[in-house]
Amino acid sequence: MIKYEKNPSLKQVYIDKMKDQLDRAEYIKKTALSKPENQIVPTEDPSGGNESGGAAATAKKPAKKK
Repeated sequence: MIKYEKNPSLKQVYIDKMKDQLDRAEYIKKTALSKPENQIVPTEDPSGGNESGGAAATAKKPAKKK
């Protein structure tokens, strides 16, 4: 996006936002790796499925009414 942007002020806004996101990602990575007691350990699904969980993945569709 930055490569093809013609407006210099928009280009600077994009660069600043990118730097903010990169700093945030580095902070999260550093804090997640430095504190093993706060890390979430994946657990096995008791049903034996390999699906990645979540409300959307486990929600059932309501029955259609005729």
